[in-house]
Amino acid sequence: MNLARSIKILGLFTVVSLCYIHFQVQIINLAYKCKAKQNQIKELIDQNGSAESSVLSLKSSSHLGHKVLSDGSDMNFVHPSKIIKLSIPVVSEDMASLRRKSVQAKKSNFLLSLISFGSEAQAKPW
Repeated sequence: MNLARSIKILGLFTVVSLCYIHFQVQIINLAYKCKAKQNQIKELIDQNGSAESSVLSLKSSSHLGHKVLSDGSDMNFVHPSKIIKLSIPVVSEDMASLRRKSVQAKKSNFLLSLISFGSEAQAKPW
């Protein structure tokens, strides 16, 4: 009876050991698969970076300029006679004095704004 019991214990110990070894092998196998996936992700990130770089170079002003001015293109620069020049009005002293007065009026209204109970209307962002 002692021999039968020891054989059962050895069998149970063997089965438990085999299960443990099987789980350890699965863990190592999953670790290798994870490492392979990480390497694949790094390669895809590198490919994405090179693709993004090539797209940005196609959108660059240098590339577009060469494309527009190539021999087969029907696009040209505008002739200087067709360019319209607009004059910008010069700020006169009257305008500058009006601006100073409006700033001073805002400063004098500061005391009134502290006394008033309402708030100024302000534009709200969408």
